[in-house]
Amino acid sequence: MACSIEEKLPEELLDFMISLAAWDCLPQLCLVSKTINRLATPHLYADIHLKDFRIVGLPAFAYFMFTSPSHAALVKSLVILDTWPEIEEPSKEWAWPCVKGPHLETLLRKKCAEYTFNDKEAFDMYKKLEFGTNNDAILAFLLVSLPGLQRLNINFGIGKVHIDFVTMWPVIMNRITSISGSALHLSDRPQKVNTTAPSVPIDVMVPGAETRYSDFTVYLATLIQLPNLRSIYALKLGDNEEDPDPETNAFAKLKPRSCPVEYIEMRISRLHMLNFQYLLDATIPGKLKSFSYEVGNPSAWCDTDHQIIMESLQPHHNSLTALSLSHEDYYPYKWGNESDRPCPCSFVAFSALERLQVAPVYIWGHEGFTDKARLKTPETIEMLINALPKNLSELWIAKAHHQEIENKDPATEFVPKFLLPAIELVVQSKSKSFPKLESLRIELRLLDWETEWFDDLASLCRKATANGIQSTIILHGMLDRYGDLVEKQRWGWNEDVDWEPSCYSTDRQCARIWVNAAEQQDLAQTLRDLRARFEEERGKLDTAIRELVELGYLCWDCQRDPAYKVDNKIDLDQIARFVEERLGTKSCWNGS
Repeated sequence: MACSIEEKLPEELLDFMISLAAWDCLPQLCLVSKTINRLATPHLYADIHLKDFRIVGLPAFAYFMFTSPSHAALVKSLVILDTWPEIEEPSKEWAWPCVKGPHLETLLRKKCAEYTFNDKEAFDMYKKLEFGTNNDAILAFLLVSLPGLQRLNINFGIGKVHIDFVTMWPVIMNRITSISGSALHLSDRPQKVNTTAPSVPIDVMVPGAETRYSDFTVYLATLIQLPNLRSIYALKLGDNEEDPDPETNAFAKLKPRSCPVEYIEMRISRLHMLNFQYLLDATIPGKLKSFSYEVGNPSAWCDTDHQIIMESLQPHHNSLTALSLSHEDYYPYKWGNESDRPCPCSFVAFSALERLQVAPVYIWGHEGFTDKARLKTPETIEMLINALPKNLSELWIAKAHHQEIENKDPATEFVPKFLLPAIELVVQSKSKSFPKLESLRIELRLLDWETEWFDDLASLCRKATANGIQSTIILHGMLDRYGDLVEKQRWGWNEDVDWEPSCYSTDRQCARIWVNAAEQQDLAQTLRDLRARFEEERGKLDTAIRELVELGYLCWDCQRDPAYKVDNKIDLDQIARFVEERLGTKSCWNGS
């Protein structure tokens, strides 16, 4: 009898071949043979994408995970791209995939008992799970039933407060913590509970759901309670200007020094300063390694106070190794709101800090762009070098351009007269003040820079190279973020962490160009060439938009017709070739 393929090939090779298969092919592979099924099943369940479970899907998947711990242990990544409806009134319709009976009731009651402290809590949670129609309750128990879960990307939707999830989650987390720490023993509860809580480090993404409006920050406060949390990322979350209610505020209920998270990264977000303090109070000094906070979100009306930010970070002075404080592309303080306090900050006390990304407003404060008399003093140039910690190995200047201030003349002289000389002073003082400094990154909006500034920038980069510092220029904002020359928002210090975008695509950004200054024979001319080309392309876009506006309202068919798409005025492939040829590399689009 002839041997089958799986009998001829080593299992290691078969497993590698299966790992290359598209996910939608894996169910068919599982039906080929017992051997292929055994090898393909772990790949099938490793990455679960729940793209839409508004009505059906989640109860069936959760029931399978509840009843098959061996399959639940295979799930390493869970992505929920779309949200689910809020529960207004409990439904009595049966949604579980099995017939109602004592088996399911026993299963659900046992699971509720595992993750609660008393019979009343267990009963209340069981009533929410009973019919399988409360996705909030199902999701809460599903997440703690996946012991091997390493990545969670969950979209809670636009302006929705999933009350049951938010209220049940802390109870479940407290129970897990009490069991793992053996800190609590109740006489009327089992002394030993066989929980299947996640046991491996987990990374979590909490994305906002829409481009214009912010999403609730409560989910950040909820998921940061995971006892095995390694990193948490948040996109476009925002609070309003009202002080949070201490009775209901999820941040206020976080226990001090209870969250073992190592990496926190918040983009285009703005927390109420009370919530910001509660969040940092919950982190553990010595455990938190990296903290990134990009102030943004115009629909979040709460104020920002640099002094409170720095005071909240004070417990981490001796242990934090990476810090990023910046703001969205637009300048968030341009209205001159007196409630905002963007004062200058000092990072000298961060003795362990190796990498610092900072926007100029954190060094010079709001007056650094608005007070013309202050800009003329020589002390202004020294503010950067006096604010940096001595242990620094990498300095990243974000948003390196003048800021447009409402009802005031833009301080266009800030870049050539103060920002670049201030950075040069740091470079020239490396041997004396920053002996470990080896990397300099300057992030700028290409079209906001005057062409004559590029000569000063190139001179600065040459001096950096002479002092053993690698210089990288990061260009962005060349074209519209809603056009075709876009990429997914990248995360992590080197922007090498990838997250699946939500169905609303809130994390798209104009493709960024990373330029290694040492690789360019004439950096200034290269930047001038790139600026001229993108300025030309921007002009084509503006012309196309004006022509489209003059046409007035288009019928639905015309709106969908590619002929009316303004991006068609730009040859993206030609632009990409131009950039790559001009820089002499094909890796310039995705960072380093």
